[in-house]
Amino acid sequence: MIHSAHLRSDEVEWVDDLLVTVATRMVADLCAATLDGEHLAGVVADLLGKRLTTQDELAVALAPFATRYGAQTRDGREFLDYLLSFAP
Repeated sequence: MIHSAHLRSDEVEWVDDLLVTVATRMVADLCAATLDGEHLAGVVADLLGKRLTTQDELAVALAPFATRYGAQTRDGREFLDYLLSFAP
């Protein structure tokens, strides 16, 4: 899937001479595309395991999408905990 969007300077970084989106932007894009929860949980766990982001940063990125995935509120921390309960 190809995705196009206007990005802020804090949403991208250079990795091995390649401009890429930061981990939290990638998670937000996956949520916006409604990636299934099991795969999203794996991505989130992998990012945390590799220390590419923090739980606090992920909670902020996940919050706008929490209700889309069935949460009662836009609580990013609660949604993150839910995802991590399914992570491998």
